[in-house]
Amino acid sequence: MKRQFICKLFSLVITFAFFAISLSNAQPPAQTPKSPATPASPAAPMPPSPGVTIPDTPNIIEFTGEPVNFIPGQQMTFRWRVEPGAGGSPISGIRISAGGSVLHSSSSASGNASFYISPPLMRGDWPFVLTAANRAGRSSTRTITLHALNEDQSKELISRSTSLRAEVMPRSFPAPSTSDAEFPFTVNVSFINSSSIRMRGVNIIIMSGGGRPTQLGILRDQTINPGTNSYRIECSGSSRKITLTETSPRWWGFYVTVVYEGWGRPVKLKEGQIRMVEKVSYEYLDYSELSP
Repeated sequence: MKRQFICKLFSLVITFAFFAISLSNAQPPAQTPKSPATPASPAAPMPPSPGVTIPDTPNIIEFTGEPVNFIPGQQMTFRWRVEPGAGGSPISGIRISAGGSVLHSSSSASGNASFYISPPLMRGDWPFVLTAANRAGRSSTRTITLHALNEDQSKELISRSTSLRAEVMPRSFPAPSTSDAEFPFTVNVSFINSSSIRMRGVNIIIMSGGGRPTQLGILRDQTINPGTNSYRIECSGSSRKITLTETSPRWWGFYVTVVYEGWGRPVKLKEGQIRMVEKVSYEYLDYSELSP
């Protein structure tokens, strides 16, 4: 009896051990990898409700011009930036106009342009208009007002920001043998411009002084830029073109005049005088800048 009990107990121990070993060697079930989630497609835009119109006119972000106070004939700079409207139609071009005249056009939606305002286009307050168009055939405008200086204002501005220098070459030359004999000479002119003004349409004239003013030389339609502007004027004189002073030492002078006709008539912007003294020959005496 005791022996049978021991045999059964031993059989149970063996069965339990075998079951424990089977559990430790068991592999977990393989898991199938999950596919990445597919992003949802964006929702299609909702069409506008009946009777609702999306604006598609160009949007003018910036339009400026400088200088605000300008001299007719001066170079001016304009800047602009235009963006499509809510409808998205691309910008096809811009134009800048004043007084009914188109001054500049461009296919660029943003940029800047410098150009001369042709005299005698304007005087006083003037509106400059930017017109921007898109491919849908629609347009927008923006207006700025700039001021064109008159003659006196322009002369004052130029007078305080510029200076004029001149020299004659050669510095001495023999007096003509007869009253009709011509003698050539050259006048080198320096116009020093300390401002940012750029002007075109300026004439530089050499005139004899005294009782019989006579033109001795001229340069027409010149441009004045910031900094030092150098000009060379070839001249021709004679005894008939000059007037000597009656006091001793006798001398004759001629004038270097910077003239602008932007207001429909000649206006002196700057003037200087070169004096030649009469000795055995005509000799350079001095130069002085005059008030025009």
